[in-house]
Amino acid sequence: DKVIPNTGRWGSICPWEYDGTTVTASPKTDWVVKMFDIHAKNFVMETTIHRQDALSAGFIFDVDGDSIYDNNKIALLDFTENEVWLTQARYFPKHNARRFRFEGDTFQLKVVAYETLLEVYVNDIFVLHHMIDRTGGKIGLFAETGTVRFLDPKVYLLS
Repeated sequence: DKVIPNTGRWGSICPWEYDGTTVTASPKTDWVVKMFDIHAKNFVMETTIHRQDALSAGFIFDVDGDSIYDNNKIALLDFTENEVWLTQARYFPKHNARRFRFEGDTFQLKVVAYETLLEVYVNDIFVLHHMIDRTGGKIGLFAETGTVRFLDPKVYLLS
């Protein structure tokens, strides 16, 4: 087991736990981001999200720089409001949102980003489509207040 503390530049300070291909976040009172050392513009990113009590979870991408204050986008599963959002950290405006009834605790999340196209699928259901200016950037995981496990997160780079 390896625990890497967040320094605070990616949201609140929170340990991330790793167990094989599972990544777990447990922020107590705020949101947190775990960045990968991957820069991508065109990609498919997918994972199985197991929500224990987190308020929301998702993927962050198009991060341009070395902190959350730089440009970014988040495909967010909001379990409290039963919505799938396209938003942006630090202020979380709703660029686009669709209702989705989250039943149970385990969900498949897939984000397809190609040029200006963004598609979000939950449990293989096409939920959100958005056309947006994109330049690419770093990608990662997002969690808010509570515990969430990301099982076998994968990124496929598209040419």
